[in-house]
Amino acid sequence: MQSGDDDPTRALDDFARRMRTGKPSTEPPALSARPVSGPSTRPEARNATLRSGLAWNPRDLVDVQDLAEKLRDATQPQGVTEPDWQPDPTALQLRPTPHPRLLKSWQPSAWAGALREVIGSCTELINQAAGPVVETYPALQLLALWPPQRPGQAPLGRWPQQIRMFALAPDQIGAAVLADLPVDAMLWLGAQHTDWALAAEILLHHEPALRPFQREGLRDFIAAEREAGFTKLNTGYQQALPGGAVLQR
Repeated sequence: MQSGDDDPTRALDDFARRMRTGKPSTEPPALSARPVSGPSTRPEARNATLRSGLAWNPRDLVDVQDLAEKLRDATQPQGVTEPDWQPDPTALQLRPTPHPRLLKSWQPSAWAGALREVIGSCTELINQAAGPVVETYPALQLLALWPPQRPGQAPLGRWPQQIRMFALAPDQIGAAVLADLPVDAMLWLGAQHTDWALAAEILLHHEPALRPFQREGLRDFIAAEREAGFTKLNTGYQQALPGGAVLQR
């Protein structure tokens, strides 16, 4: 049960009498600056006891910011400084220097080549005496290569001079091709508008060492290229008038 002092229904008892004992001031209290030094004139805070029975002293209160700084200092190892950041050594490695005879743009005296992935990385099941084994193969790149063009000659013809297939990354093929060319040969691997169905069919027809999955992959590639070519000629051209020219859309 609540005592009389704590009863909220008795809060206004004797209110009128207490209001008549003194006239309230109509002016706000004067504000004064906090003294810079000297003893405090404020009455000393007294201990208090909550209703729950917990006793506390106002002098024990700590500012939240001060408490956070104390906790940070307590958790920071003494005498330990964070090391200076250093970049990963692998990030400092320079890119490999390109081959000096590998050109970024075409020149009339350079060999010209074109690269195209024809078969993606795949696996093959091989039956051996000890049992079946799964063999994994990297992606295969098809290379079409043309010799340097004579003055006045068309840059590239439809029929390349060489067709090769590599199980290397594209950025490694240039050096491999230069190793089989004359020592002073220059090479540019950026030829466009290559008849890739023709190049793949040349390799399929003349290379007897192809594995079964390679022959199948080349046939699928040739079929896809011819289908794409038919789609382009079917939808990329039209005849506006009967008997007129067939125009590109």
